[in-house]
Amino acid sequence: MTAPEIVIDASALVRGLLGETAEAGEIVGGIWDGTIKAHAPDLIGPESTHALLRLVRAGCLDVDDALRLADDIDRSPLERYSSVGQVCPVIELARSMSLSGYDAFYAFMAELLEMPLVTADRKLAAAVGGSLLIC
Repeated sequence: MTAPEIVIDASALVRGLLGETAEAGEIVGGIWDGTIKAHAPDLIGPESTHALLRLVRAGCLDVDDALRLADDIDRSPLERYSSVGQVCPVIELARSMSLSGYDAFYAFMAELLEMPLVTADRKLAAAVGGSLLIC
């Protein structure tokens, strides 16, 4: 049996790593154990780093925990895709869907790969058909 495939964004990845919701934790656990194959644009690393740093600065996450989670992200089995050659179509998609440039990369990837997008971002989930919103 083939593992289901998804595109995951940084909001869902970080929520899953932090175990903020059971659903997010199950999805990220499935990615790590190979029962789910996940794809993401290469910006997922910098975006996840930004989210972890915001949590540290807000006093919600210890620096050592943030470093451990960052290492987990670096070693994750995510299939990452370069943004090279995607900028122009992503700009057009961002404009047509009223998305940020960052979010449009995930939307573009989900459309290109014809896979559901897993996100914790309500606006992004609403813009991309077939998305799975985890809260």
